[in-house]
Amino acid sequence: MKETMGGIKSGLTEMAQLYDDVKSGEFEKERDLSVEAARTKIDYDEDHESQSVILNAENFESTMAENPHENGWMVKFYAPWCGHCKNLKPEWDAFADKHVGEVNVGEVDCDNTENKIFCKSLGVTGYPSIKYFREELDGPINYVGPRNLEGFENWVFEDFYKDMM
Repeated sequence: MKETMGGIKSGLTEMAQLYDDVKSGEFEKERDLSVEAARTKIDYDEDHESQSVILNAENFESTMAENPHENGWMVKFYAPWCGHCKNLKPEWDAFADKHVGEVNVGEVDCDNTENKIFCKSLGVTGYPSIKYFREELDGPINYVGPRNLEGFENWVFEDFYKDMM
């Protein structure tokens, strides 16, 4: 019973401190600092010049045809406002940067007005969607592996995509 009371007392003390911090404005300062730190990370990620090729409805087919590769194309379909897409960006960029010349890596902004219908025509229904395109395949294969560098590498270089055929 004594331990329970001590836990309750501790919890009440923490709640009182939080209340005082909110009342004094100290809580908002800490929140503003953490929001600013998050914005800084996002800005850094957005400014990174990745080797991922920017594709769109207009250049998609011609870019793929003019740049064939035996390991095909991995293409990310995303929306800039999507939290999962933002979280995927560093892994996607690392994959694109690490494997230049080994596989083609691209991305399509499906939130862009010109690309919305195009993305839907390829079966993109959620973000991010990753599709694997390879010349000998009848059409794209939806990527279903882990959304990290190792998962992308296994899919392409260890032929995990064949399990989906």
